[in-house]
Amino acid sequence: MNYPFGHPVASHKKYLERNWGRFLIELKMEKELNIAGKKFQGYEIKIGEKTLVLIVGEKGYLACGYWNLEAADKFNDCCAIITGVKMVEEMLEKKVVAVSKKALELGIHTEMTGKEVLEKIPA
Repeated sequence: MNYPFGHPVASHKKYLERNWGRFLIELKMEKELNIAGKKFQGYEIKIGEKTLVLIVGEKGYLACGYWNLEAADKFNDCCAIITGVKMVEEMLEKKVVAVSKKALELGIHTEMTGKEVLEKIPA
């Protein structure tokens, strides 16, 4: 089909890149992890020049410093924050810097590694 003003999706993407380029989002990587017999999904999401990193399980998650811990508390989420990471693998080795109230109830605390947190999150 011949579009008089160019393909609608392509035109819209060019508009966004020109006017809102720093807000473009790209899923860089999705990876399945098995920690202590439990399945987790790891995500690396590029947002402008930054990368949002998450490891998500059924009953809790690890998030990078981009995440809002107040929202995790509001929704009673089990969440641990690890800063200074750009890849899922880094989250497993680095130490937690903040946790939600629900995470504290489950015995998750700062100074644990990401892997230790995932081992404690219920299946």
